[in-house]
Amino acid sequence: ALNPACDPDQQRIEQLAKFQEAAVLHALKFPALKRLVYSTCSIHQRENEDVVSRVLPIAQQLGFELVDPFPKWHRRGLPVVEGSEKLVRTDPYRDGTDGFFVAVFER
Repeated sequence: ALNPACDPDQQRIEQLAKFQEAAVLHALKFPALKRLVYSTCSIHQRENEDVVSRVLPIAQQLGFELVDPFPKWHRRGLPVVEGSEKLVRTDPYRDGTDGFFVAVFER
């Protein structure tokens, strides 16, 4: 079995996710911010739902909540984070698109 810590692709995903978390947390602290759209062109849970999961408690402390950007879109976030039904993602195989993910934080 492969050790994910030794896999260069997994290491890159982890680096990106950590940067994305830091960027979202930084942006959430802008005093006049009313809405933040976090979007990736990724299918990886670590870059998508896991980032949302890690920043959501701080976002909530700052008065933000997740809102549904596309109520009629059928594919939702993986059920690994509170509010996953408000997250949007695509599946390259089932939707015939590239990977795509959207989370909207609104105050």
